[in-house]
Amino acid sequence: MKNENYLELDEVMADGYGIVSRKVMRADFISTKAKALYSYLCSFAGSGDTAFPSTETMRRELQLAKDTFYSARKELQAFGIIEVKTFRTRNGAKTIYKLLSNAHLTDDASALVEAKTQAKANKVNNLPNSTDPRKSTSKAKTKETKEVICDTPEGFKRLEKLSLKKVHASEYQETIDAYNDAVLRGYTPKEIEDAYSLYVERYKNEHPETIRYSKRLKNYLSDSDGLLFDAGKPRSCKHSIIKRTPETIEADKRRKAEEEARIALETSDAEFQEHSLELIQLARESLKKDITEERSVEIKSRMDELSRINKKKVDRYIEENQSRA
Repeated sequence: MKNENYLELDEVMADGYGIVSRKVMRADFISTKAKALYSYLCSFAGSGDTAFPSTETMRRELQLAKDTFYSARKELQAFGIIEVKTFRTRNGAKTIYKLLSNAHLTDDASALVEAKTQAKANKVNNLPNSTDPRKSTSKAKTKETKEVICDTPEGFKRLEKLSLKKVHASEYQETIDAYNDAVLRGYTPKEIEDAYSLYVERYKNEHPETIRYSKRLKNYLSDSDGLLFDAGKPRSCKHSIIKRTPETIEADKRRKAEEEARIALETSDAEFQEHSLELIQLARESLKKDITEERSVEIKSRMDELSRINKKKVDRYIEENQSRA
């Protein structure tokens, strides 16, 4: 009798397949989890360059925690390997992943490499990992992390005050994302507040002496036994049409302009392209096990210099385009 769990060679490609870049897989400055996510997206893209599996499906099938998944995704975005776009549809938000054939570094790449390099050095020297935001408790870091754009900032602030557990700096971005996602799904800020108030009342009746077992706010907003349980399904997708703040609109325009400028400069400016390639090479070298502390400092200095030069070119490109318009 045939064993249904046995994987036969002639059936490996039965559910589809894709093309995976060897350069990405051999890059030692990219984490294993980010490579796994990249490979997964490639398998869904087939011979094309776009894929749109749901976050829930990817997390379940790759067995990734929520923090780990978003960290891996952010890493691929930082190195310009994928592009992530979210669209509003009648059934809620939908995320499209584009696999980029000409990778271009973003402003987050240098910071990401620097954090990994420092974490590696701290581990070698048996020091606390001060670059890990989850272990940072300074007020300055908290303030910096909390400067997150939200489409409905007042609604979120009210919800944050109701939260049984404090929203820590390390999870602030994820909580904002979960809140915005709830709004995109069709919940109004008031519906979210009312639902959470019900949860708080119910929890306090069951656990009057401790908040230990209460859900963190980000989990309440996304878990099926959280917001969905207390508020039910959104009554109308019209609720998701929230007037965006001027700051949000301006920030989105700026990010789009910078992205377009970088792509244009990658093809038209030889120096910009050389600097981008050098940044990738330096990032790769900085993560080698046998690198000296002196060389590590040199690499950081050079990467900062290259990033500043390329940023000036991006800013100049945007200004010239605006003046022509």
